[in-house]
Amino acid sequence: MKMMKDMDVSVVGTGRMGSALVKRLSSVGYRVYAWNRSVERLRGLPAEALKSLKDVKGDAVAILVSDDPAVEFLMENGLLDADLTGKTILLMGTYTPWCVAGVYRRLRERGSYVLCSPILSNPTTLEAGKAYCIVGGDAEGYERVKELYSSVGSSTYLGDSVEEAAAAKLAFNGLLLSFAALLGEATGLARSYGVGPDKFTAILENTMFKELGKRLITKMTTVKEATFTLELAKKDLTYAVQAAEQTNTPTQILSASKTLYELLTRIGMGGEDYSKAGAYESRLIDRYD
Repeated sequence: MKMMKDMDVSVVGTGRMGSALVKRLSSVGYRVYAWNRSVERLRGLPAEALKSLKDVKGDAVAILVSDDPAVEFLMENGLLDADLTGKTILLMGTYTPWCVAGVYRRLRERGSYVLCSPILSNPTTLEAGKAYCIVGGDAEGYERVKELYSSVGSSTYLGDSVEEAAAAKLAFNGLLLSFAALLGEATGLARSYGVGPDKFTAILENTMFKELGKRLITKMTTVKEATFTLELAKKDLTYAVQAAEQTNTPTQILSASKTLYELLTRIGMGGEDYSKAGAYESRLIDRYD
């Protein structure tokens, strides 16, 4: 029999990541409530469904919606009317620094603690309790929900700035997505001279790229179900480029990656896994030959 935790949690947004969070928290003893714009997404989840955003309950409210407009929808459709006093709000998706800064101000005015704590993991890792979060925002709020972060994996507290955490997530995703595309091109170059994916992977295993390189090449050639879609990857790269432009940071490589992911989305691949950007570049899959 699992021990019940002292903390109750509301999860707002039950897509891939939100559903994984609900399952993980429920499995380790949290009482979980959940809200989603599409009620069908709540069916079968081990959580009590919330009819309205005004009804969010518990000590923490974890927000895992897709983008900035979705966050704004929550603000304008009931979340700001909820009793948020003393609650810790966790912005766990990938958003722009200016979005989280605006949300921070509005939620703090309602008496809540606010943390930007994007998850740097996929749904499978999250559900298994091996996720990693970077956190910025109210230090007292972080102390209040440290147990929650330990329950889903681990976390690093960056300090009291929510913008720093949002920017760090965009930087990480920009690196990952650009590397996936570049690795695809490199694999394609090797393949064009007879060095197939297996041989190229064997080479990478003796270098600094041994883990990530092997994992991505495997995903390019075998993954069927998306854990992080090209559509969402395109959004994240768009946000990363916009954020860089705000500080006059060069974006040549990020912009090139963004253009690739935009192209792939336009030709109907938006629902596929981000690793297919590398597959497209390397021509590893017959469909793209």
